[in-house]
Amino acid sequence: MTTAYTTLLGLALPVQGELTGTWGTTVNNSITQSLDDAIAGTATASVTSGDWTLTDTGSGAPNQARCAILIATGSPGVSRNIIAPARSKGYFVVNQSDAAVVLKGASTTGISIPTNKSALVVWNGSDFVTAVSPSSSGTVTTLSVVSANGFTGTVANPTSTPAITLTTSISGVLKGNGTAISAATSGTDFSAGTSALATGILKSTTSTGALTIAVAGDFPTLNQSTTGNALTATTATNLAGGGAGQLPYQTASGTTAMLAAGTATYVLTSNGTAAPSWQPPSTSAGTVTSVAALTLGTTGTDVSSSVLNSTTTPVITLNIPTASASNRGALSSTDWSTFNGKYSTGGALGTPSSGTLSSCTVDGTNAVGYKNIPQTGSDKTTAYTLVTGDVGKYVGVGTSGSIVVPTSTFANGDAISIYNNTTGNITITTSAPTAYIAGTNTVKTSITLATRGIATILFVSATVCVVSGNVS
Repeated sequence: MTTAYTTLLGLALPVQGELTGTWGTTVNNSITQSLDDAIAGTATASVTSGDWTLTDTGSGAPNQARCAILIATGSPGVSRNIIAPARSKGYFVVNQSDAAVVLKGASTTGISIPTNKSALVVWNGSDFVTAVSPSSSGTVTTLSVVSANGFTGTVANPTSTPAITLTTSISGVLKGNGTAISAATSGTDFSAGTSALATGILKSTTSTGALTIAVAGDFPTLNQSTTGNALTATTATNLAGGGAGQLPYQTASGTTAMLAAGTATYVLTSNGTAAPSWQPPSTSAGTVTSVAALTLGTTGTDVSSSVLNSTTTPVITLNIPTASASNRGALSSTDWSTFNGKYSTGGALGTPSSGTLSSCTVDGTNAVGYKNIPQTGSDKTTAYTLVTGDVGKYVGVGTSGSIVVPTSTFANGDAISIYNNTTGNITITTSAPTAYIAGTNTVKTSITLATRGIATILFVSATVCVVSGNVS
């Protein structure tokens, strides 16, 4: 009989008489060493790049799943899984990575061990659970208050339920410097308000910070001459330094200058951020006293207008010449009769009574009538997505080219032809719309157009199209 192995730890189960003369290797490797690993063995792996699935080789071979201690290392930055066989086993998990790890079976929830924590985890029949939770707290044995930075205090019940009382030995007005508190100095840090320091507006000395009462000389003199008060001024303020007819303006922020008086009848003109200036009034201005009715004329070779006496009694003439091969203007009665005869009474283009319709185009290039199918530019040599400008035309596809059919771009009745101008098959990608090959009822996401073949794509709605031709 052949040696069997235990289900949980994979330990060898020799059969009597089986390992005559060779039992030492099996006992040492598959029993003794395996028990050593299961009781005190350690498996270590980095979880920086992904989850850690424990190796679980059978037949008594060494594996990670048998080890008693699992150590996760690395810097994944996110939670990782340690996936163990879903069977009865206990593990002591040490998480040395920078994020949480979850010990779990392949299809179970498992238990999370925070970074830099350890936990004893066992299988409870359906999932891994903690037998001893990760340590996250400690025990305070005693508590005291250190006297520093102006504070002292006492602690009641320092070893059980501490109650801290803070006190200070400093009296008077307190001041702080961001670290400690101390007694403020009268006259330097604050005004004592005694008879020696009368009430009023306080000022401080820059070098020492000492406080004193401000006097009139500490304030600037306001150059003003008004009656009333700040809320009810009744007399305009006079500006010092100006002259008769001068105007103040700003040369910069907080800087005022005076503009000299201008010549009589001149107007003030802005020069942007430069100083304003006085300029003579425009000579083209005038006073309109009356306007004559619009006069129509026929002179010239284009529609034009002219104005006489523009500043007094304007006379406006609108010239509309008779239209001709060289003039833009109004049709003569004879030309109108000729033009009007070209149309039916319904407003549609009538059938000429004689002659051939020629030299007419729909887009400046392609002729009306028995017209050809124009190509949209040159052959496409890369993946080309159809656009509305391709409707009614054909798209040529050259070497390395392919066609992509978009959805919600075209309307019912739009049609585009595709020509495969290569020696091999090309691909028409139809994954966006709902596409059928003509004569079938199977939705196609990709259609093959044979070499030198032609395909026509007819849109029956914005999202549905039918493809016919040399396609499969």
